[in-house]
Amino acid sequence: DYEAPYDISKRIAEDAVLAAHEDGVFHSVSIRTAGIFGGAGDPYDFYMSLPFLISFDVPAVVDANYAANIGDALYVVDRTMKKRPEVGGQFYYYTGEHNPESRIAEMASEVTGKPVFAIPYWMLEKFISWWMWLRFDHNVYSYADLLKMAIIHQTFDNTKFNKTFTDFKPRFTMMDAMKELYGKN
Repeated sequence: DYEAPYDISKRIAEDAVLAAHEDGVFHSVSIRTAGIFGGAGDPYDFYMSLPFLISFDVPAVVDANYAANIGDALYVVDRTMKKRPEVGGQFYYYTGEHNPESRIAEMASEVTGKPVFAIPYWMLEKFISWWMWLRFDHNVYSYADLLKMAIIHQTFDNTKFNKTFTDFKPRFTMMDAMKELYGKN
């Protein structure tokens, strides 16, 4: 279900891209990613400005992906589509590693040396419900929507991507990405 304009706009754009696919004329594909780490400006980078790292003590597993791996994946997708255009006109999930959110925070802590402050699960649920109730416009995408993702088990099956784009192998593990992004120079 799509709730916010952000989600809806992504789906409308994907539908338009896939509808434009025409064998032998124009080849298009959609790669759905999730939990992108990329440095300055990504949602996770905010935590690096704090003297500690925030973690949510939640049971949900989330997908985490490094932007450099996504770039490499798109290069392989382009090469594959030139050889095998029949792979176009559809979407594929490439969502990286499946980790509990607490493990992502632990990796960042190992790299930065910052302590982890874990917020109890029940507190996160309360904060989200209050925030959603208080905000005046439910069509505005906010950090509460991002936090909602922390309490939802959200991993996606990458099997179709891996079987179709067999030349792709991620260069970076999530720990490698943390070292690249947040390691001390």
